[in-house]
Amino acid sequence: MTTLKNKIDFIYMFDVQDGNPNGDPDAGNLPRVDAETGMGLVTDTCLKRKVRNYLQISQAGTAGNDILVKSKEISGEEVFINGEIRKMYKEDLDIDLKTKEKAPAEKVDMGRKAMCKRFFDVRTFWCSFVNWCQRRTSARCSTNDFLPVRLIRLYQQNTH
Repeated sequence: MTTLKNKIDFIYMFDVQDGNPNGDPDAGNLPRVDAETGMGLVTDTCLKRKVRNYLQISQAGTAGNDILVKSKEISGEEVFINGEIRKMYKEDLDIDLKTKEKAPAEKVDMGRKAMCKRFFDVRTFWCSFVNWCQRRTSARCSTNDFLPVRLIRLYQQNTH
């Protein structure tokens, strides 16, 4: 696992024609649209899901590139985050957590480090875990690993 030493800014541009890159489930899966401008929107959650899906397919079985928030459509089954965390504790730390059991307070830091090492999306997008320890903790691996992804706007370009 390589740690970034410097800040890297980048822009990801994509073009969608006759498609719906980020449907809104609260609006019958219609495209998300800024109410004031009428411009299309793609949420940060949508972009993170696209990265997770790609890695879930392309890096399956590769150490350090497991995905915590797996897609049911790709895995073919419902995968629950709590089960993935229990599995990580058992396989990586030899701690057998029962359903709804919290990690011992003295093992929380080891669990955080193990999650950062195992799960690409935890390392990259950061995660907060309330249920897995005696106190609220964040699985932020280091200040340089976190990749903030923001809401983006779709701009229409006149092709005529």
